[in-house]
Amino acid sequence: MKYSFYTLVALLTSLLSKHVFAADDTWILGGNWVTSKDLREGNISFNDIPGMIKFATELILGFAATVSVIMIIYGAFQMALFGLTSQEKKKGAETIEHGIIGFVIAVSSWFIVNMIMSNL
Repeated sequence: MKYSFYTLVALLTSLLSKHVFAADDTWILGGNWVTSKDLREGNISFNDIPGMIKFATELILGFAATVSVIMIIYGAFQMALFGLTSQEKKKGAETIEHGIIGFVIAVSSWFIVNMIMSNL
């Protein structure tokens, strides 16, 4: 059980690390420095899991917000460049509307996750 836990933490750390330094193989994980030596020796604990979860959610929600902004811009281009007919303008307006809804959901989720994680 302990080996599988440390393997999972090592995998998540390598996937979700904010910073990787090639020289000393050190990662920042949830505000804590984690080295590959710590991972090999098992000097990590369950206290590192909230940091990993917070970083993963910030990464995913940041990606979602970026995609929604790109969709808003794409909808504006649809309306401006391809909007010769009313149907094409309607598609652009729907794309902008869906982008705004996605952005609102991503930002709201980010606030909720930060409120929950700050109370842990």
